[in-house]
Parts: sequence; structure tokens; C-alpha cells
Amino acid sequence: MLELVNASDLLILAFPLYVDCLPAAVILDLELIAQQRKGAESPKSQKLVAIVNNGFPEASQNNTALAICKRFATEANIDWAGGLSLGGGGAIGGNPLDKAGFIARNVRKALDLAAKDLLEGRPVSKEAVDLMAKPMVPKWLYLAIGNREWKKQAKAYGIQDKLYNQPS
Repeated sequence: MLELVNASDLLILAFPLYVDCLPAAVILDLELIAQQRKGAESPKSQKLVAIVNNGFPEASQNNTALAICKRFATEANIDWAGGLSLGGGGAIGGNPLDKAGFIARNVRKALDLAAKDLLEGRPVSKEAVDLMAKPMVPKWLYLAIGNREWKKQAKAYGIQDKLYNQPS
């Protein structure tokens, strides 16, 4: 992995949000990359862009993770090219974006804009950032569908009457 990273001009880090942060394996990889770059005599000029997806309705839930990515870029002497933040990723349901239909239209547009920006040597534009962060569906609808799915799963396991239990 480190050889491939070293040979790259642009690093694209795409990951799911995990407890308001990057997954542990991603953090470990970033630490290895930073350590190797700090030990290099003259590390290659590189750019980093991050794409974060979460299951909450709000894209803003990704802000801390993006701040960590930006800090990593600074510490590793990599140019920060920006971050894209997607909320409500569960609405896409793991489908390819070209098969996800209308619901993923802004995600596709944001990625196309970001790709154009990066190909032209610019950081990701505010327009791309804003499009990616735009809710795919209204918050109330996302929560209603999510709650329906939780209830369906609970019923499948015979625990639908325990969904609102609390520790005593």
C-alpha cells in the first residue's frame, strides 16, 4: 500500500463514518503514511481529498472526520484538496450510483464536479461540497424509513416489544 501511495499524485480517501471518526484501520494507514513521509528525504508533492459517508440524515455529522483528514494532510506535508460529506448514505443502500436513480443525482453531480476540479488542478469546489451535503430525501422521510426498517428487523427476531426497553 505504501508503495502505491508514494507513487500517487492524488490520494482519494473514501470511508464510512464510525463513531464520529475514521475507522481504526484507516487511522492506522494514515499513521503509516505520515511516518513514511516524515522519514523521506524529499517526499513527492501530493494532494488529498476525502469522501465521508454516514448513516445519519445530516452530512454535518462528518465534520470532525474531515477535520482529522485535513490535519493529517498538514502533518504529512500533503496538499489538502478538500472533502466531500455525504449524510443519509443508507438511502443509497449499497447500490452503484448509476443504479441508485434520482435519489443519488446530487451525489453523482458532486463527484463529477469534484473530478473536474481535481483534473484541472484545483481543490474541490464549494459547489461540489454543497451538492454532496444536500439531503437526498427530507429528514422526516429518512427517519421514518429507517425506523420502519428497525421495526421490521426486530419483528424478524421476535423482539419488537423490546425496542423501547431501557436499562433499570
